[in-house]
Amino acid sequence: MYTILGGGFGIYGYLPAVVRLYGRIILDRKYLSIVNSRPELTDYLSHIDWSDSRASALNALTNVIVAVNPAQQLAVADSILRMPHISRIVLEKPVAPSPLQSQQLLHAIYKASKNVRIGYIFFYTEWYDLIARIANSHNASLLISWKFMAYHFKNGIETWKRYHTRGGGVLRFYGIHLIAILADLGFDDLISSSLKYLQHDQPTEWCLTVQNNRGVIIQVYLSCMSNDHSFSIQYNNTNGTLNPLYSSSCPLMTVKNDSIDDPRVSALERLLTSFSTANKDCSLFYHSVNSLWARIEDLCSIN
Repeated sequence: MYTILGGGFGIYGYLPAVVRLYGRIILDRKYLSIVNSRPELTDYLSHIDWSDSRASALNALTNVIVAVNPAQQLAVADSILRMPHISRIVLEKPVAPSPLQSQQLLHAIYKASKNVRIGYIFFYTEWYDLIARIANSHNASLLISWKFMAYHFKNGIETWKRYHTRGGGVLRFYGIHLIAILADLGFDDLISSSLKYLQHDQPTEWCLTVQNNRGVIIQVYLSCMSNDHSFSIQYNNTNGTLNPLYSSSCPLMTVKNDSIDDPRVSALERLLTSFSTANKDCSLFYHSVNSLWARIEDLCSIN
């Protein structure tokens, strides 16, 4: 059985996924008001066992989902590592505010013999398979464009998600999803990477060009402060013409086997069931993500 630490995406994202998979969940009673405030979670109330504190919930379980901001995630994960009975940890992205801190935390998790999964859920989309197929061709090129207006910009909200140094911003909070895809598919030859800022420490636009060992090139354009809400993939064929390959209003509109309103829940279900995959394979992959992330930031000349 699982518990969740975090009252945002942890509750409206992971809670339905856990209940749909395993039938029950234990939550700290402090989250009761949050669950009651969200009408879409009404059907899940009868599946929740309430605990008097976070500590008592953690002490009763072997599996925990951590979905708090990156700085808090560092501190929370550190305390969980001291609990020998906990064997599975799910972390949200980014794992920590910076690639170095992320790598250090993951090293500590594996040293403590814990199994870990990170919420890189773009792997469960239909378009991931399209990119994977082209990645195995020769001398092709793709343009991935993702534009939207982040909720905090649209509503003038002050949040860590704005700030690069806190693990937010267009690269660390949003772009990390695409970095995970690129790392998985072997796009580790960096050609260029640049950021544009709304103001200091608030990057809103990211451009990246990478290549794999087959000569396939991927260009990424990502803006989290755009009035154009769209996600598209274009394929450049041999005569240099860009052809549409995929288009949607957002990257997660077509999660495979989705059967509910929020496609992220179905993606999270698949993430949770991935613990059947060898932990060593995942550790190598997560290392490659952090390595590519760090090199991209070096190319942008940021810390």
